[in-house]
Amino acid sequence: MALTDTKLRTMKPAAKLYRVADGAGLCIEVQPNGSKLWRFRYRFNGVAKMLSVGAYPNCSLQKARKQRDVLRTQLDSGIDPSMQRKTEKVAGRDAAANSFEVVAREWLAKQQQSTAATTTRELANRLNATARGIDR
Repeated sequence: MALTDTKLRTMKPAAKLYRVADGAGLCIEVQPNGSKLWRFRYRFNGVAKMLSVGAYPNCSLQKARKQRDVLRTQLDSGIDPSMQRKTEKVAGRDAAANSFEVVAREWLAKQQQSTAATTTRELANRLNATARGIDR
């Protein structure tokens, strides 16, 4: 039987963790401390896996079902949702590491070796002003 918002709100914690299924792999996990977490259970290449979808009530029943549908679409396309999430996380880290500020600081560190201290300070001031949106 599918879950309802009323059922979710009235779930009480127990001595041990327990799960209640919603359908199509989506379930709510009730922790002994009272927190409720959405989980998506699936199989990929014969291996059982579980993926976090969000925490209730921040992630509502409707949002969790939409997320489940997205994950099922990935599975139908032959994509492992867990590996997809890890790949996106690494790509996000790489993008942050290649931001203008990071590259500019690396360049400035190299410039310190071959320029005068006052010139380096002036370059740093210009970069900081640019970062704050102040044009000189």
